Amino acid sequence: MTPLDTDYTTKLGNENTQIALIATKLAEKTAAQAAYDAQLAEDGRQVAIKALADADKAAQDIVVTGLTTAQTTAGGLVTTTATASTTATTAKTTAQTNYDTGVTAATAATAALATDAATLATLTTTADTAWTAVGTARTAVASAAGDTATALAAVTVATAANLAAVVACKNTNFDAYWTTYMAAQATRTSNLAAIKALLMAEVKPARGTAGARCEKAMSNGTFRPARVTGEAGNICGAGLCCGAARVPKGSAVMIIETCQPAGATTYTYVPPRAPMATTMPAGSSVPFTCIDGAQKLAAAASALAAAVYMLA
Repeated sequence: MTPLDTDYTTKLGNENTQIALIATKLAEKTAAQAAYDAQLAEDGRQVAIKALADADKAAQDIVVTGLTTAQTTAGGLVTTTATASTTATTAKTTAQTNYDTGVTAATAATAALATDAATLATLTTTADTAWTAVGTARTAVASAAGDTATALAAVTVATAANLAAVVACKNTNFDAYWTTYMAAQATRTSNLAAIKALLMAEVKPARGTAGARCEKAMSNGTFRPARVTGEAGNICGAGLCCGAARVPKGSAVMIIETCQPAGATTYTYVPPRAPMATTMPAGSSVPFTCIDGAQKLAAAASALAAAVYMLA
């Protein structure tokens, strides 16, 4: 049972309880009205009986008084008779008043009963309207339950279709990814083999030959000598000079010291190979200047300056 059915059952039970309570109250009111009518009739009879009793007693008193008075004096008979007549008239008037009061009370009770009956009729109409609304609500609940079941079925179908589409999409994309990945792996393996062959085929210039580096080795504080072809040899071989090639690097300039022919004015600079590149980059021509002569001239000038200083 759904929460909606439980709520509906609870409300229906409450409504049935209210209807039963209204019926009970109506029965109690009807019984009370009947008891009131009976009591009213009984009160009327008691009033009439009392009036008759009072009248009878008064008449008896009058008779006794008349007899006594007749015995005592014949002359007082007329007065006594008149008094008895007045008393009887008063008793009659009192009895009529009591009767009229009872009729008035009965009329008021009848009017109150009519008002209660009208109220009961209104309540009955309201209950009938509520019961009709309950029937309408039952129909709406049944319709909503059907709509809910239809919607749930549609959701189930849509969920299954979505899951199938997701699985198919994942399978298709994974197949595409795996194909691309395997192709990339094959390309990488091929590129690594080509790079290895490229590196194995690269020939490094021998020390002191054209293209070899000739700058002074990095010093660790011992003033290491420049790279030379021998202990007492020149930095570069015969016909070569150690020169500086100026390679522009944005706003900076990179200096490469290398052995080149003595008359060279340009140097072909080949930049480093990019990662995973299978071919060497193309070289570019940069300015080159021999510095061997400049170093020797500077050394000679320094020695001459020292000698002049010593002679001074």
